Amino acid sequence: MSNKALAAILSALEDADSIRTVCPYCGGGTSKEASFTATREGESYFWKCFRASCGRGGQRGSAGVVRTTLPRKDRNTRRWNGDLEELSDEWRAYLGSKVGFDSWHINVSGALFAPREQRVAYPIFDPMGMRRGWLLRAYDNRDLKALTYPERTDEPHLSYYRSRVGEARVVVVEDIPSAVRAARYTNAVALLGTGVRFDDAMELASHFREVTWALDKDAARLSLKWHLKYGGLFQQSEILLLEKDLKDMAEDDLAKLLEEDE
Repeated sequence: MSNKALAAILSALEDADSIRTVCPYCGGGTSKEASFTATREGESYFWKCFRASCGRGGQRGSAGVVRTTLPRKDRNTRRWNGDLEELSDEWRAYLGSKVGFDSWHINVSGALFAPREQRVAYPIFDPMGMRRGWLLRAYDNRDLKALTYPERTDEPHLSYYRSRVGEARVVVVEDIPSAVRAARYTNAVALLGTGVRFDDAMELASHFREVTWALDKDAARLSLKWHLKYGGLFQQSEILLLEKDLKDMAEDDLAKLLEEDE
């Protein structure tokens, strides 16, 4: 890796908000692909290579402090290997009444049941539709409603539902049921919480040119935060203000909301 090459990329950000180029760490492999993205936010700089065999990145703040992430091969993984079974008719009916799921939604979500934990087990999907972990969701009065088990701790923990292959737009929501409900009308991604890290935003921007931030009503201020912080990574960034969570909407209302927003 050439420190001079990285310094040259960051210097070029004085005249741009983001740059896509060949990675100074891995050189882009034999194809010399432009897998390296660097962005500037005020006096802070962020960079990341999206080649699977590299994954190097880092950030530098206004004080000149540099934090570099480790290559993926140096990271530990965390897995969940519990028992799984098909959802019972009772659970299917419950999810229908609770979050508006019909057979289509259950199929898209890949939801199963974890009998030992007594939780619904949702696969977490990467942008290619491969499982990258599990989210175990309780629907009773437990303090810990959701338990997240990523299978690669260095990857973003977003879950993708790409129902409109080829479309540039994605709706970003807070949880998996809302993303699955939205996926009937547009591409959707679940944050699995309300945090958006730089790696999360960069992964989104590498697959979509247009983003709509549609967090739940009580997290609307965070939609504005992510729009202002990461909007420059996309050709278009907007906020969709919600009166109620997407998973709580009637199907006709949800269709109207998302189709009008296109």
